[in-house]
Amino acid sequence: LSDLTSRLGSDPAAWRWSALHIARMGHPVLGRIPVLNRLAQIEVPTPGGDDTLNRGQTAGRRGSNPYAHVHGAGYRAIYDLADPSRSRFAVATGQSGQPYSRHWQDLSNPWAGGQHRTITGQPAELAAAGATRLQLRP
Repeated sequence: LSDLTSRLGSDPAAWRWSALHIARMGHPVLGRIPVLNRLAQIEVPTPGGDDTLNRGQTAGRRGSNPYAHVHGAGYRAIYDLADPSRSRFAVATGQSGQPYSRHWQDLSNPWAGGQHRTITGQPAELAAAGATRLQLRP
């Protein structure tokens, strides 16, 4: 209690887990370059804890913030094998691994909030979403 009071103040009613339980995800390449590492880092407050269904493991008693979210599922999916159109997913970092893309971290907040996106893939669904072709580039 004394540690939490020093971090969050003397009014327990005002304490918020999200103020301490933050998932930090660095870019695998840019995260190693000074200055760019801060631009390429995703930080999102998360619920959950070590023993919850929405697991967000803490650092334990190590480090300057033992409540930080240091381990959890970066990709969560629910596959409905009876009806694949009902399958859903959530990914922590967004659809793109490129920090300057509009899809960089676009799914981080929904992931943290336990929200999912429907997995599409049937040709009619893709066409309805505006896809005209699949083009693979190296």
